[in-house]
Amino acid sequence: MKTMISPFVERQNAHQPVVFLRRGLWLILALVLLVAGCGPVSVAGSWAGVTAGDDGLIMAYLDRVTRFNSSGVARWEFPAPGDELRGHTQFYATPAVTEDVVYAGGYDHKVYAINRDNGQLLWVNEDATSRIIAGLTVASGKVLVGIGNHGVMALNQRTGQKEWFFETGQGVWAAPLVVDDVVYVASLDKHLYALTLASGQELWRQNLGGAIAGAPVYDDGVLYVGTFTRTIVAVNAADGTIINTFQAENWVWDTPTVADGVLYAGDMSGNVYALETGTFTPVWQRKVAREGIRTSPLVAGDLLIIGSRDDTLYAVNRTSGTPVWQQPVGGDILSNLILLNDDLLVVSTMSQDRQLVAFDLEGKVVWTYPPVAASQQSQ
Repeated sequence: MKTMISPFVERQNAHQPVVFLRRGLWLILALVLLVAGCGPVSVAGSWAGVTAGDDGLIMAYLDRVTRFNSSGVARWEFPAPGDELRGHTQFYATPAVTEDVVYAGGYDHKVYAINRDNGQLLWVNEDATSRIIAGLTVASGKVLVGIGNHGVMALNQRTGQKEWFFETGQGVWAAPLVVDDVVYVASLDKHLYALTLASGQELWRQNLGGAIAGAPVYDDGVLYVGTFTRTIVAVNAADGTIINTFQAENWVWDTPTVADGVLYAGDMSGNVYALETGTFTPVWQRKVAREGIRTSPLVAGDLLIIGSRDDTLYAVNRTSGTPVWQQPVGGDILSNLILLNDDLLVVSTMSQDRQLVAFDLEGKVVWTYPPVAASQQSQ
């Protein structure tokens, strides 16, 4: 698989590598999932990694990491225009953000630490053996990095030096989850792992029967995670024992959301499930979207917000599942939804003209990125 990187570096046309790498990414997924024993699925394209900071957003997408304020105005880009790195790497993983630093994983197997204020490079780690697709996690002085072909590693947050590595059977595409001093790692090898944060020593592993692409969510001693065997599974965080399993209609790709004793998850057929966390009894379930739901549902007050591959953002009543509003966004929604300041929904799409779209909670567009020219708005 590494042979795909060299042609990218050598290409002169800035648009060609993007297409090339997207195809490569999905080829990798198809091959990995074939090995993992899962059935085929209709997927296409790639996605941005977006996360919220104290006063805006960080988006890792295509060949750059960009910091935005809450109005969608770009403050800096890494690599900066004219930098020799520009166009020579790609970013898919959701960055991690601290008060001072942005940590971003690259498709070039590298982890970059970037000054949060000015976008200047602080350090680079080159210990990963493959592409970094999973979001990064920062905890207790460590940067935890899932690696696209197998394994997870911990880097020193200040220096970038590798502190430990834990090998998994296949790739890690979900951000590691840290609870207290334990790291939980979901892998495409069907296993959920619990490791010590200090040294990466294995505490337990549990085979969930299918590839796991999304991170678990933790609530009151229980981990909830979706699988590609169409299940949502509750696992005891202390020892890995499976507590409960719910059968969905299709793959459950991303992390479920838990709020007020209810778990919300979408599947790749466009269904949304609301389950009581203690029993997995359905509160409601309904087909919300025309195509697959690849992202975690987002709770915003009384609303549950759903992004779909059918280019549409949906808002439903989270108590009943009743539709409230829906809005076209111009492209597939494959990245997690962001809620800023409790009243601004930000969606990343596959459309180059609408990489980011911000809505109020009534579904009205507040701003887009790239911004729409005044002449176009008047048309």
